[in-house]
Amino acid sequence: MLRTLSRRNAKRQVTDYVIYIMTLVITVALLLSFNMIIFSKEIDAVIKEKSILPLMIIGVSMVVVVIMSTLVNYITIFMLKRRGKEFGLYMLLGIDNKCVAKMFVNENLLIYKVVLLVGLIVGTLFFQIVKLLVINMYSIPYKFMIEISWKAILLTLFYMSMIFGLASLKVSHVIEKMSVQELLYIEKCEKGDEDIGSKKNAITALISIIFGLLGCGIIVLSTIKQISDSWNFFAIILLMFFSYSFFYNFLKIIFLHLKNGKWKYHKKRFFISRQITSKMVPNISLFTGVTMAMTLALFAINWGIYFSNKVDERVNAVAFDVAFFNEEENTDFSSFLSFLNKKNELVNSYEYNLYTNYENSFYLETQKKIRGKFEFTISSTENDVFMSETDYVNLRSILDLKPIMLADDEYILQCTSSNVEALELYVQKKPNLKIGNSYYRIRNIYSENFMQQEVKGNGEGVLIVVPDNVINDLSFYMNVLAVKTKSNLSLVEINNMKNIDDKSYIVSKAGVRSQSASMAIYAVVPLFYLAIVIIAMICTVLSIQILSEAKKDIRSCKILTYLGMEEKEYKKILKKQLAILYFLPAVPAMLINVIIFPISVSGTVRKANGMLHIVGVWQGMKQLGITIIIFVIFLFLYYFVTYKLYLKICHKECVQ
Repeated sequence: MLRTLSRRNAKRQVTDYVIYIMTLVITVALLLSFNMIIFSKEIDAVIKEKSILPLMIIGVSMVVVVIMSTLVNYITIFMLKRRGKEFGLYMLLGIDNKCVAKMFVNENLLIYKVVLLVGLIVGTLFFQIVKLLVINMYSIPYKFMIEISWKAILLTLFYMSMIFGLASLKVSHVIEKMSVQELLYIEKCEKGDEDIGSKKNAITALISIIFGLLGCGIIVLSTIKQISDSWNFFAIILLMFFSYSFFYNFLKIIFLHLKNGKWKYHKKRFFISRQITSKMVPNISLFTGVTMAMTLALFAINWGIYFSNKVDERVNAVAFDVAFFNEEENTDFSSFLSFLNKKNELVNSYEYNLYTNYENSFYLETQKKIRGKFEFTISSTENDVFMSETDYVNLRSILDLKPIMLADDEYILQCTSSNVEALELYVQKKPNLKIGNSYYRIRNIYSENFMQQEVKGNGEGVLIVVPDNVINDLSFYMNVLAVKTKSNLSLVEINNMKNIDDKSYIVSKAGVRSQSASMAIYAVVPLFYLAIVIIAMICTVLSIQILSEAKKDIRSCKILTYLGMEEKEYKKILKKQLAILYFLPAVPAMLINVIIFPISVSGTVRKANGMLHIVGVWQGMKQLGITIIIFVIFLFLYYFVTYKLYLKICHKECVQ
């Protein structure tokens, strides 16, 4: 009889907790798809140095296990509270505590089996999307091929057994220890949060602001001056306290406005405001936690996209498909050209020399840009690098850039975009450049991609272009062959060319992409993995909390129906109510990201007067906009499902 009852109740729970089950399916799918990265031979062939990635994925998976264990435990206890009267009646009928606990656990186990089956199928398909994203970073053609990894499946089952097992043991222990009276009145024992008008809130808010300013001050100081890591750790603790208090008080201010504002006495606003405050005020701590989790998820998505974009940016900065560098004059590069001709890849090539004056005034100016924690230089020289006008014009022609001509007393600076502002300030202070016995004036500064960010290239961040006759006053630095090919060369072809002449250093788009992607993949995969899990958890908690109030709103729905409100009008009110409940916690999370993320990815340049000036904020703002759009779309999908379920529970019954 208990088995039959368990099956019946399990079917009912599937209907009542669709979103919870949907999130569990997503979790299983994510765990499986990312575990398949560890055991995939195809990805192993793409990522040459993959030794750290499996450890990182396992580490993040353990974090996911902790997060999902908390969620499953929360939802399981939530279901227990909602069904306390039912279980209390079973005990009154003479069923033992252990039998009731066993029945409840069996119900959940039936659901978990379905979740695992569906999740494993979805995860196998979702792995193709993950594989596509990984392979796309390496610019390798994607081939659809269904893969089944038994090792990944076993590892996923191990993770899920930890999640489900811990929750089942805890709820079983709770039911066994509870009396009939405790079960019958368990729902009434829930307590809401303290009054939102407490004087303590103002004091807490003031202290949190002080902590927040102090934490921000330490972070800013760490970008300007080398300080101990312990101070950075202390700053993070201060900012965490500030964040929680900020979210908590931000939501309270909104609730006070909803409660006391005159705006609500207009048309249907009064009903909506009462509904929102009655649901959010008793659960303000929960909504605060949701907001903080949203902030974390947004940061994870932002940094994931940031590192992913950096791969393409670095590859584009190479400009030429492949270039060969040699420190000897008049190097014979013909063997490389013969190799490319045999492959039918050669389109155009140009050989030229780079020069130096063994000074570093321009190079030092580029270093006055205080770089972020994720920027670094990898150049092999710290001297200023020069190029002749003729070579510069020919190279621009290969890159399909507009030709630029110089007067006899002019020079040009070709630099990376991040160094433009620092160099503009420098040439304003020192407009003339002395080479030999002559002076030259700046014509302009250009910042197109010109191979200036690798170990070898056309200068470290800046190249000085001078008239041809000036070269006689400079010293030879490097012999270079730049090549344009018909298609992207493979890493195999690049490695074959390295075997032709080991004295020549090769810089290629394929090599840079492989190196950059191998570095970025360690950040991108874990960040997106964690972000999706956090968002799914947030949306589940919000949806379950909102849907738990649906049956209580049946009475309100019936009153509105008796007063003559049409079905269409009620649906409009319901949409607004649920939209506010769903998207309001996201507002402070987005505000924090808007303030912090663009600055965190920007740099600072020291002005002529010594003051620091922040640059690159706009780029961070554009990326943040993309992140917020992705986040809102994900949130909207859960909101739409919640709205449909809410309507099914509440509206259909009130119109009967």
